[in-house]
Amino acid sequence: MLLAVALTAGAFDFSAQAPSGQTLYYTVTGGTNVKVVKGTYPQTGSLTIPATVTNNGTTYNVTAIDVSAFSNCRQLTAVVVPSSVRSIGRMAFYNDTALHSITLPNTLTEIGLAAFTSTGYARDTNNHTADHLLYIGNYLVLSDMGKPEGAIVVREGTLGIGGMALFSDTLITSLTLPASLRFIGTQAIDGCHRIDTIHCYADTPPAVVSGAFGTMPGLVVSVPCGRLAAYRSAGEWNTLTIVERCGGSNPGDDPGDDPGDDPGDDPGDDPGDVAVATVDPVPVAIEVMPNGLRIASDPARRCTVADHTGRIVASLPSAVAVVPLQHAGVYVVTVEGCLPRKVVYVKHR
Repeated sequence: MLLAVALTAGAFDFSAQAPSGQTLYYTVTGGTNVKVVKGTYPQTGSLTIPATVTNNGTTYNVTAIDVSAFSNCRQLTAVVVPSSVRSIGRMAFYNDTALHSITLPNTLTEIGLAAFTSTGYARDTNNHTADHLLYIGNYLVLSDMGKPEGAIVVREGTLGIGGMALFSDTLITSLTLPASLRFIGTQAIDGCHRIDTIHCYADTPPAVVSGAFGTMPGLVVSVPCGRLAAYRSAGEWNTLTIVERCGGSNPGDDPGDDPGDDPGDDPGDDPGDVAVATVDPVPVAIEVMPNGLRIASDPARRCTVADHTGRIVASLPSAVAVVPLQHAGVYVVTVEGCLPRKVVYVKHR
């Protein structure tokens, strides 16, 4: 017991009373920035976390909420997080079963995994959208797995996707991310093995916390025209196959238009308007046909076609061949001796 008390006492630098009356405990993270590490237990009623806190004559900015800081506070009914806060740690409010009101600022750059899982807000199905997603303010934090299988379009205005928000949701077949998106949390999309394409509309690549995509072989990300280099050089995005939406098979898809002028650039439309996009220059020509692909390649090089999971569905028997495809989806044409091996993105309908 004495050891437990000693460890608890050393886990914070100072304490102060919050505007809502509770005592909060803080650790200095650098300079005049602090994070909330815990509150008096049990937390009850409505909690307002301050933007600044003063100790021994020094005023600190409250910039983070620590891991499990308020987890299992089952009498906490409401929380207001100030605009000074940039990150919320994993399981920060986990299992706060009475917590039905959550106010988050638009300044967050990270929401840890399961930060709001099993809260009263998350358990209330009235807070879930028609496509069974849970948003808190401008953040997507959870998928409740009750949706029918198909494509998911994250609503415009969403600023971030919390850790494990869509984790292992195998009913999602494609994912569209809005232009407003700024970050994707750890393991947010990990395990969604039926997703063949992520259509991202943000010009600036959203920050990606390590492990956000997990291990998803063959995953393709389509990005706005002219942003290929930016995504390929941005953190974990460069582990995926990135292609641009710059015209293609649809007559109205003009890469010279402004994003708002082209219906192909509207997340509400079918984002699969690029029939064929070359990721790297390769000696292969591809024509999309009603029932498959016509591929002309260098006869000296072996050419294969794989689905988005990496499973080989066809090998070319000759330099020019028609490859029948029974299902719509993303296919990767690989030409032997060309690196990277995933060289062509094909959206076959």
